[in-house]
Amino acid sequence: MIFQSNLGVAIEHEIAAIVHLKSSLRGRRIAESTLQALNREASVDEKIDQTAAAVKEFIAERRLSGVQIFVSLPRDMAILRYVEFPKAVRENLRETLGYEMDKYMPLPVESIYYDFQVVEEQKEEGLIRVLLIAVKKSIIDRIHERFKGLGIGIAGVELRSTAAANYFTVAGNSGGSSLLALLYVGAEGAEFTIIDHGLLRHSRVSSRGQSIPAFLAGEFDNLQTGEDPAPLQKLQIYGDITEDPATLLPPGRENVTILPLDLAATGLPSAVFIAAYGLALKGFRSFPSGINLLPPAMRKGASRAAYYTLFVLVGLLVAGIISWGAGAVLSKHFYLQRLEQERGRLQADVKNVERIQKASAELEAQISFLARVREDKAPILSILEELTERIPETAWIRRLSFSGESLEVEGYAASASDLISLLEESPLFKEVAFASPITKNRDGKETFRIGMKIQ
Repeated sequence: MIFQSNLGVAIEHEIAAIVHLKSSLRGRRIAESTLQALNREASVDEKIDQTAAAVKEFIAERRLSGVQIFVSLPRDMAILRYVEFPKAVRENLRETLGYEMDKYMPLPVESIYYDFQVVEEQKEEGLIRVLLIAVKKSIIDRIHERFKGLGIGIAGVELRSTAAANYFTVAGNSGGSSLLALLYVGAEGAEFTIIDHGLLRHSRVSSRGQSIPAFLAGEFDNLQTGEDPAPLQKLQIYGDITEDPATLLPPGRENVTILPLDLAATGLPSAVFIAAYGLALKGFRSFPSGINLLPPAMRKGASRAAYYTLFVLVGLLVAGIISWGAGAVLSKHFYLQRLEQERGRLQADVKNVERIQKASAELEAQISFLARVREDKAPILSILEELTERIPETAWIRRLSFSGESLEVEGYAASASDLISLLEESPLFKEVAFASPITKNRDGKETFRIGMKIQ
């Protein structure tokens, strides 16, 4: 659909990644992407609140309207099970799961929201294999209430795992195979998944404190027996990786090929935005992984503005054609007279369309995320770590954004002027300066906005 705008919001433990995708007559593209830092020690509710506020500010600053929002949660916030049922129950699968949920989930059914998907059909055995995902109601309700309270609403909630499956279904590098093995590396550990024709065939997260090579060794050993070994020959690694990906492989698995991660096709500045991009794609097309943990009654539907715009343009075109056809059967003089009248009526519409096109081009130019974080720059989490070390406890960063070689931070401090010298001492930053005047809020804190270059 043309003239559509979607936001993907991937919540992790330390950051929330936001990707804005929009479509026009020239196709679909990234309008902008940004990261919101989250307090690692904060509660889940506090992280949701911080993310919702960042999304609200993102939408307000760019004056977005009619945007669809899709949200993902970290894999360790959900319970995931693979269960088998007789093929005969497929038509009434939701009712069957409702009756037997206590067998598969350690939580009472009234305390969770769940969704499911048939990922495999075993015709000879007469069985179906079902992916069952559940999240605590308190988490989903908090997301819905917080976003709705800010007046923005959301269209869906799922896991990082299924959001990444959407991305790799479109932009994966599986070498022609329908199977793709993925390893996500994040601040809280790792997740190993296998997707098959876009469906989540396998998913497991590492234990707290477990090394990634040890985790992978166990996964490879478990899957080697009774599974198609094809996905074990190639591995796609994504996330925020600060080391050589080859060092993540367990001993004896040097024959596994690590697939290169090419972000150029999608225009992403970093692999940390992969899940957010996969979420935003859901507003433009359907995916095999149709998991949505948000109850239907809570989902915000797509804006009809794009449809109305298209109908108006088609109506103008049809009206012009009818007018031209009717005039052709009249005399030359009458035809020319009618044509002139029609031209006068359409002239105002043409000028209005030109104004809209010009305004759209200007808006696209303003919000385009043209710069990319170059490969020879410090990883994003390294920059976040440097800011954490440099910024004193009397200051708080509420937002940061990248634009090419530039970094801009906003927040509050007891003495904002002291921050300039602290940041200038960092080997990662240069040309540190205030981007706007210092102001004071009601609590007496100084509000600052500081810009700098990344070395």
